[in-house]
Amino acid sequence: MAAPWPTSNVNATYNGYYPEQSGWDLRSINAFCAPWDASQPLWWRQQFGWAGLCEPWLGTSTSYGYCGTCINVTNRATGKWIVARIVDKCTGGSVELDYETVFSKIDDNDGHGFDKGYLKVDYKFISCYRASRPGGAEPGRM
Repeated sequence: MAAPWPTSNVNATYNGYYPEQSGWDLRSINAFCAPWDASQPLWWRQQFGWAGLCEPWLGTSTSYGYCGTCINVTNRATGKWIVARIVDKCTGGSVELDYETVFSKIDDNDGHGFDKGYLKVDYKFISCYRASRPGGAEPGRM
């Protein structure tokens, strides 16, 4: 699934979704995707850290189609990358990453991303199934 908006050199902000503290319950955090994904099995909700997409199309009648999809997010400064699952919509930046399960894992070694409130990242949509396989989520692979 290709995005019809820029996904390179964009701002990734962070949010405290606190999935572990919420029991990985999308309804308890009022996630946009809860109506479609809250009943997924626990292993599915725990498989990847959580993220929100902040693009202008969110909130339209077709935006739910991105719920549950996965993105590979790469910090442009360090090359660190991680896979996250889309569970929410947001305002601001291009993507909003759960601090604990995603953002902190790819933050700059000196924590500048946390201090600035964002990281410059590239992201792309990838297969969640393939991402769960060894080597399947590496940047450059679909």
